[in-house]
Amino acid sequence: MDKERNKQTEEAWVAFLAGEAGEKPDLDPLQQQEADALRQTWDLAGSAFVRKHTDPDKAWATVQQAMEEKRTAPVLRRLHLFRYAAAVVLLLGTIGVIRMVTKREDTGIQTIASAKETQWKSTQTVAHPTHYTTLTLSDGTVVKLNANSTIEYPEQFAANERVVKLSGEAFFEVVHNTAQPFKVLMEKAVVEDIGTSFHIAAYPGKDKVVVNVTSGSVRLMDRSGHETAVLMAGSSGKWNRSTGKIDVSSELVPNYLSWVTQQITFRHTPLSSVFEQLEDVYHVSIAFSDPAIGQIAYTANFEKFELNDILNIIARTHHLTVEQVPEGYLFHQQ
Repeated sequence: MDKERNKQTEEAWVAFLAGEAGEKPDLDPLQQQEADALRQTWDLAGSAFVRKHTDPDKAWATVQQAMEEKRTAPVLRRLHLFRYAAAVVLLLGTIGVIRMVTKREDTGIQTIASAKETQWKSTQTVAHPTHYTTLTLSDGTVVKLNANSTIEYPEQFAANERVVKLSGEAFFEVVHNTAQPFKVLMEKAVVEDIGTSFHIAAYPGKDKVVVNVTSGSVRLMDRSGHETAVLMAGSSGKWNRSTGKIDVSSELVPNYLSWVTQQITFRHTPLSSVFEQLEDVYHVSIAFSDPAIGQIAYTANFEKFELNDILNIIARTHHLTVEQVPEGYLFHQQ
């Protein structure tokens, strides 16, 4: 009886494994259990592909020979036989599948791998007193990049967040998306958009990172997240690199967007502060030889003026002299 069971025809077995037969071969319960496992293995290997791209006659002969040799073995040996047969089928099918994937899908696999790698772009501007660069990111966010600055950004943002890297100064008009927060990473600080347009000045070598918020709100924090502050529209914040502390002001920093608007306004402003603001806008060094010069209050409004004209007007107004030196400009008392 066992011999008759093990001599099921090739057509019956292949049809059974391929799912084309109405009835399963005649098996006892233990053989049936292993046959079901064999059928599952066959399905995983892809029976249609195996029958098309491998030699089913040869595969069946191998399985049938093993069944004949072990037909008198105990039941446990027969169980191992079916495992062996399943392994043969799986091996043949896997080899064929591997060949197909290697032949037909190499390009696709490489494309998928490269697609998962984030491609970053970098834009760097030179130190020019009147020029800035405007960028539109993939999400529609508009960035105005000041001179002597660098921004790095991905060609396409990740699904869960939008991250850019800034060294220097920029003004951001962010397309708000609560499901995809917008973050600006600097050397040791982070600004996270909460639905806004905002300005950041984070030049290397400067002791402070300055943030001005024109609409909405942002979160300013250090990279560790220990120090954090929420800045609302019309306010500013300064993160001190030395102390790690954040100072918040209810007012915007004067002339923080002069490099975009080309308008500079001073109202009873000490010349020491005037010179600092002009340094930020025109990317030059301005110094004075007498400390008393820095304490002089100055009021004026300039629109699209050249730096030399502004400095000469300041000098004539307060009876000072200004000279150009290798380091920049130097003011003296007359």
